[in-house]
Amino acid sequence: MSGGVGKTQLVGAFFLFIVGCTKELPYQSVEDKFDDVSKSMIDTEVDYLYVPSTVNTTRTSAASRPYWMGDAKRVRFVFSEDALNVIEVEADDRFQANNLNAKPVLSIPIQHVDYRCREDAYGKCTHQEEQNSALTWEQRNFFKLEPAKLALKEINFLPVTLKNLFSSCYNEVDSQFSDADMKIDQDSLNIKIEKTFKTSIDCASDGLESLSDLTFKVQYHYSFAKLSALASKNYKPYEYTSVDERTFGFFSTKKRTLGVDNNDVIDGEKQYMDRWNPKRSVVYYLSSAFTDPKYENIKTATKSAIQTINAALVKAGAEIQIELRDHDSNVDPGDIRFNSIVLVEDPQASGVIGYGPHASNPMTGEIVHARTVMYLGTIKKYIKYTYNDIILERINEIKNAQNTQSLMASSSAVNHPQGDSSRTGPPSFKGWSSNKRDFVESNLDERKLKAVATDALSYKENKVDLKDRIEFLSRTSNYPAELFNFHHAIDGGIDEVIAKVGLKTWKDLSDDEQELVIERLLPHVWVPTLVHEFGHNLGLRHNFAGSEDKDNFYSARELSDYGFKSEFKYSSIMDYAYSSINELPILGKYDVAALRYAYKEEVQLKDEQYVSVEKWKAGDVGDIKGYQYCTDEHVGANPNCNRFDEGTSLVEIAAHYIKSYDKRYARAYMRNERRHFSLYQDASHAGSVYGQFMNLRMMFERYETVKNMFSLPDNSPVWEQYEFLKDLKQATLLSAKFFTEVIKTPNLTCAVVHQSAQNQVFSAPLQALSAQAVSCFDSENVQLAPGYSVIGQGGRWFQSKKDPNSINPYVDQIDVRGIWIDKLLATRFLLGTSFGNTTLDKYEDTYLQMPELKSEIADVVESVVLDRIQGVIHFATKEGEGFSLKGEYQLSVAHEIPEPLSESVSKFFGLPSGRVDFSSQVIRELKALGKSEKVSTEVRHLLRSLRVLRALPQDGRNLDEYIYVDTTTGVRYLALNEASIASKVIGGLKAGQILDATSEEDIQLAMAYLSGQEGVDGSGVSKAVLELGVDTLSRYQSGRWPSQDYFEVLLEAMAE
Repeated sequence: MSGGVGKTQLVGAFFLFIVGCTKELPYQSVEDKFDDVSKSMIDTEVDYLYVPSTVNTTRTSAASRPYWMGDAKRVRFVFSEDALNVIEVEADDRFQANNLNAKPVLSIPIQHVDYRCREDAYGKCTHQEEQNSALTWEQRNFFKLEPAKLALKEINFLPVTLKNLFSSCYNEVDSQFSDADMKIDQDSLNIKIEKTFKTSIDCASDGLESLSDLTFKVQYHYSFAKLSALASKNYKPYEYTSVDERTFGFFSTKKRTLGVDNNDVIDGEKQYMDRWNPKRSVVYYLSSAFTDPKYENIKTATKSAIQTINAALVKAGAEIQIELRDHDSNVDPGDIRFNSIVLVEDPQASGVIGYGPHASNPMTGEIVHARTVMYLGTIKKYIKYTYNDIILERINEIKNAQNTQSLMASSSAVNHPQGDSSRTGPPSFKGWSSNKRDFVESNLDERKLKAVATDALSYKENKVDLKDRIEFLSRTSNYPAELFNFHHAIDGGIDEVIAKVGLKTWKDLSDDEQELVIERLLPHVWVPTLVHEFGHNLGLRHNFAGSEDKDNFYSARELSDYGFKSEFKYSSIMDYAYSSINELPILGKYDVAALRYAYKEEVQLKDEQYVSVEKWKAGDVGDIKGYQYCTDEHVGANPNCNRFDEGTSLVEIAAHYIKSYDKRYARAYMRNERRHFSLYQDASHAGSVYGQFMNLRMMFERYETVKNMFSLPDNSPVWEQYEFLKDLKQATLLSAKFFTEVIKTPNLTCAVVHQSAQNQVFSAPLQALSAQAVSCFDSENVQLAPGYSVIGQGGRWFQSKKDPNSINPYVDQIDVRGIWIDKLLATRFLLGTSFGNTTLDKYEDTYLQMPELKSEIADVVESVVLDRIQGVIHFATKEGEGFSLKGEYQLSVAHEIPEPLSESVSKFFGLPSGRVDFSSQVIRELKALGKSEKVSTEVRHLLRSLRVLRALPQDGRNLDEYIYVDTTTGVRYLALNEASIASKVIGGLKAGQILDATSEEDIQLAMAYLSGQEGVDGSGVSKAVLELGVDTLSRYQSGRWPSQDYFEVLLEAMAE
């Protein structure tokens, strides 16, 4: 069969035919299969760690913040017919069988899919793929996600969610997702979703300038990683007991289980310290913004900060080190498998400059993820203001030096006047020390007193309800700009900048010079902020006792060894420091000791030896070296536990707060080139001042607690026998003195001289000299008689004012913020008894009960009501030189409270509608005290002095036993003579009625007659006028007697 086809050849030919057919008809997959996910990628049998974050947001919205992190939760994935569900695992293994004990976290709509080859009529594969609808959803091996429809079912600690928990401020209006926003592998799932929110107009901030700002976007990152892939296999949990908690402050993880009898008992709670595995190194990646060459100096500063942290860890004896790596395009800061240092370029409306959260294993407390977020755009904003402050100070220093030389050269020609209207030096403060009392034996328990004096932890806010816990959690690992001392941070680098650009204010710098200033000064803020936030990453909590822990400050020699010349009056960088700590970007002695405690598990004894924590807890060794510590929940309940304070005693702390309040005035109460400086911001201003004043009121609150705890009378000699009690009482008196001075502060007042008598200085309210001017030195609007000139100004504007040269057309915009809110708050803090804090409101004592203050406070109230203030006005010349005038002045000239644009401010102070006299509001504050069930004798006495009636009571007394007055509107006001202040107010109104009806000639005649001038006959003058006396007539004639309207408004406020 020479011409035939062999069998082998036939088979080969058939094979070739098949191959040829395959090339011509490839297998056709389903087109939209590319986004399918294999179910094998999601392990439903293991635990994952879940952490949500906001990774980006609209910069103009304060509702959210970039890279903010929510609570970490142990979760599992569960497939249902239409969703991939995420549930939080029941913490108690005994109750996991009940599926409903697993709390829902979120769900993502899905479509279950699987595929097969489409067959022809003969059951043969057609080389085309189709979905296999014959399988049940459980049998299908793939699924399609719809992340844009992700539904949150949990409540987490992210900004928008927090706000909506108690109000309906933000409504989600859109949700967007792209395939590039999801990454999934065998160990993790990461999804990003961009959501758009619309803000309710009721929740809009007072500074809203455009309706566009009511809409904002937030990009969320939902990150899941297998717990087994994150957690260390060799990690040993560190049980963190109440003893540990009172020694060194760390974040902690709690595990709570019911007892054997299913009761919630103390022993059922375990608390573990949050810390990294001490046996490992931790890798951090820089975010993408660090790759920009313009941030090379920031990148260098960041590396320097990490070196500082590693050096502290070595000093603490810890094995752990931080490894810093450059940006990696495969690393996303929101992915909990990686740790990052993030640079945020946009300025944030929320005002935060740093944030250092971490996520820990809910089972052990081991930190498995952390990030340090640095808000560069916000830091830049504050550098401008601080730079300006320092430059102006330097300019004034030069001017003052020149003035001093000039004054020294001409001192022999100057005659200093005497008397109440003379210039005097500022009053010196030598402490409120009283006369030494004889030693008196006391039954005071000194051990208990010592505990009260040193243990801030005994007085912590009881964060028992959810809203309080949310407020607490939201503030524990971020650094608000207002709490960072930019001034001291950049002062160290300012000389180099001045050498480059000269002594210029910010507005006088060119754009290039401004860039240079920012570049040179930025690291001085960046490094201490980053080190502080990295402390949080390592598990450290705030320590606000660092400023008082003087036994653990670095010595001059130790600082020199570190290469620093500045003082370092803090033991911890975890404090919100007011000054020096921000010049010295290293961890303090407390921080190093705390890191040794956590990562070496050792403590230092008083004899300088180191022993294991285990031995110390067993009680086999002596006492450990002591460090002072208090943290966020202790603030607000302790005068010596405060953010942003300074001082090693209560008196020093109180003096610091007073100084910082006065120093803040020039920046916070003046426009200072701000584009937006508005009356609508009164509410936020009130909140800021409230916080400052509460810090000072805390001195009295602790005094009150000690007094009642030990049954100590206010006049007990024991207050002088113990250093802590003496310090506490002096600080309390100092705080009261401050509040009275704020209340007595006059409206802006000008010091005026005549060229013929330069040594005779007169004072006059600026409002009396010009209706428009906001400064006494405004020569264009302050027109004086020939020969007179302004040499200084003192006091502060009561009402907010707009500069007459302002080109801003909006009525809410101002150039000077008035202090009427400050005065009302000072009145409340001086006279009030309770402030809504359950820890502090246990007792209802007042400053009035202190013998040293009783008459002084009563005098202040009377002088405000009668409008006769005795005090010292501190003035400053145009060049900044200070001097003082002592004498009497009035407040009623300009102390009218305008109706606030902010309704919340009116409601808080209980202001009636319209404009209100300050003195009338003081009376309302006092009358509110009378409604308390625990009114002290002193308060009752003061209230009786103000008691005014509108009708004769049926108490058996006759009308002639009362002093009374009838107004022109037919209202009669009555008061008993024992109501001393009320009687004087009624007398003041009667005097005004008499004098308003008397001619000017008769008043002058009466004054001459009463002064005993020879040849003056007063018989023609009304007896009622003569009975008023010279002082009253003189006040009336010189315009210093309040109007009838003033007295009538007062009486109406006082009347029952």
